[in-house]
Amino acid sequence: MPIRGNEKQHDEGKKEAPVNDQAAKLRDQFNTPNSNRVGARKIAITSGKGGTGKSNTSVNLAIALAKLGQKVILIDADSNLANIDILLGISPKFSLLDAINGTATLEQVVMDGPAGIKVLPGTSGIIDLVGNDGMMRNEIMNALSVFEKEMDIMIIDTGAGINETVVHFVSAADEAIIVTHPEPTALADAYALIKIISARSVRTRVYVMVNGVRRPSDGYEVFEQLQLVVQNFLNLQIHFLGNIPFDQNVQVAVSRQQPYLLHAPKAEASIAISGIARKLLKHPPIAPDGKKETFFSRILKANRT
Repeated sequence: MPIRGNEKQHDEGKKEAPVNDQAAKLRDQFNTPNSNRVGARKIAITSGKGGTGKSNTSVNLAIALAKLGQKVILIDADSNLANIDILLGISPKFSLLDAINGTATLEQVVMDGPAGIKVLPGTSGIIDLVGNDGMMRNEIMNALSVFEKEMDIMIIDTGAGINETVVHFVSAADEAIIVTHPEPTALADAYALIKIISARSVRTRVYVMVNGVRRPSDGYEVFEQLQLVVQNFLNLQIHFLGNIPFDQNVQVAVSRQQPYLLHAPKAEASIAISGIARKLLKHPPIAPDGKKETFFSRILKANRT
């Protein structure tokens, strides 16, 4: 069972089991090869506006999922403000653009992150693959597609706002998590983004997560308002994933370039993101559509279109 806030911490030197009983059951349930699962779950994390804590959510959710026994790769797809490396306190020597240009291998680009996650930093270079032809592009594409076979979950941190690059990444994913705030402007921007997603992709399952709430009820009230508008005008089903409460530990962790889940594992925000990870795993993955397209090939296809 997961550790509760009032339980005593493990003694120093005593190693915690990397995967507890509940995590093992979840892993068996969602990772057993069968006809309903092909490759990794592709989850895009996005927001209609900046400042909602989208990238911080991506980092901590990836770690929370890894702690539940999932093999996770975190992809920084924010072409305007790639900051996953800053939040993790790591210094990438290479980017995907270096792999495209042939100055580094993909193995050199991908970094090891905390809790066993893999990190692909600064991947705005994916778009540059469109301009490459021949052997180099195919080699990079094939190498990137390996992650979809080897990993359980791909977390794609997109840019904030509504632009073609963001829409390409979200539409290519199986699932999208819209991170918003309990503010009218954030709610309006979230709706605008959901409207575009619904027009571009009928397959993408849309979740809503409300960040920085002062009361537990605030988040669900925001979701109910959003759900009502979405159902009336878009005829789309969206799912409430949960709240992340306002927590001073989050800002302290950011200033120290540490994920708050590791900096303060007993903090309210940490407990909340762990609960969201468990809830996400209880949702069955999207069934394959029969097309033999990888996530990265969908990105290229969208850009060519």
